[in-house]
Amino acid sequence: MRARPMVCVRDRTVVCGDRSVELPDYSGRVAAERIAEAIRAVYMEATGEIMLAIPLSWCYVQVITVPQRRPKHVALVFALEEFLPIEAERLTCDFVRIAPGRFLGVAVETDRLVSLVERLALEGLQIGSIVPESFIIARDASGDQIVCDCDHMVYVQLDGSRIGDVRGVRLPEALDVADWAETIVAQLGDCDRPFQVYCAGPDSWRIGLAERIEQDVLPPSPSIDGRTHSAAACDLAHGALAPAVLNRARDRSNQRLAIILCAALLMIAGGLGWKTSRIESQRADIARWHKTTFSDVFRGEAVPRGIRLRVASERKRLEALKNVDQVAPGSLDALEILQHVIAALPEGVRARFDELRIEDGRITLRGLSRSHADADALARGLDEAPSIQCPPARSDRDRNAGVRFFLQARLATEQEHADES
Repeated sequence: MRARPMVCVRDRTVVCGDRSVELPDYSGRVAAERIAEAIRAVYMEATGEIMLAIPLSWCYVQVITVPQRRPKHVALVFALEEFLPIEAERLTCDFVRIAPGRFLGVAVETDRLVSLVERLALEGLQIGSIVPESFIIARDASGDQIVCDCDHMVYVQLDGSRIGDVRGVRLPEALDVADWAETIVAQLGDCDRPFQVYCAGPDSWRIGLAERIEQDVLPPSPSIDGRTHSAAACDLAHGALAPAVLNRARDRSNQRLAIILCAALLMIAGGLGWKTSRIESQRADIARWHKTTFSDVFRGEAVPRGIRLRVASERKRLEALKNVDQVAPGSLDALEILQHVIAALPEGVRARFDELRIEDGRITLRGLSRSHADADALARGLDEAPSIQCPPARSDRDRNAGVRFFLQARLATEQEHADES
């Protein structure tokens, strides 16, 4: 990652290289406008991209266990939320893998920094990355790092060049230099690992701590050219705190996507319009063909508006003419048909008729005869009549007495009548 000039925002000061500015009206949460003014006072470049280092006291730090090889960011956020006093939706989080299934979670309240990021962007300063100052690993670090100020002490355990663990301690207030140094020593305890101590407090506090632990205590401010620090272990500059450059790139990507979608919609609309015009043209061609065909078939007649209905009516008329030979001869009415049926009944056959129905040229007879032979004689008698055709009777033995029969005859057509003649 390209080294960026770093500006350290601490609880009471803003430091950039060898320049520092005290934050006025210290109350734990200094307004974003005042922090931006202090950053402008120590960072003299008109524009540029900086690394913003924030105190660990602004952050929530917790080691979490997620038994997945490559867990998604949202899964890590939910696992971290169980240890936090506020909802994850109000936080910007980042994670450092410290062992298989173990992650160091770092979170900061988004509202605390978003105003500062926007204010600096208006003044031409882009925040490329946001990291806790304690997580900035020196290139020449030979052991663990201890970063302390007047109110906090942070112990960063390193495994080579990677962070293995982080522990933060809030120190009692209103301590003098000697008591403060004794508290630091007490927190260190019997630490048998090599470590380097950095003090973000006044020079007198740094010197007093160095005398007490008999070891050099360095100021935690890398030089402005970024050569004395490596890439931070985590970066909180994403989501709502993402650099404006990324936001612009995301906006450009969204704009390109919107342009592609608009072009696709226009192509679809053009295709649908072309298809619609083609269908309308075909409908017009079919309508012209209908009119031409009607004029050729029905010469001298005006073309009606409903050609389809007119053609259907003509078809019915032609079918009626075609099937004229199927009409019963002489256009017999029901009374005349009844006379033909009575005349066709054979003599000597006794039967009781329960039903006699004449409907649409069909004759239905139901009744009771003395035997199957009598039922067959009735069917033969009707079939021998000149204008009636009757198939054999259907009959079965009645359980009481006699035989029940069913006859269904029909009137013969003119052609059938002519053939019989």
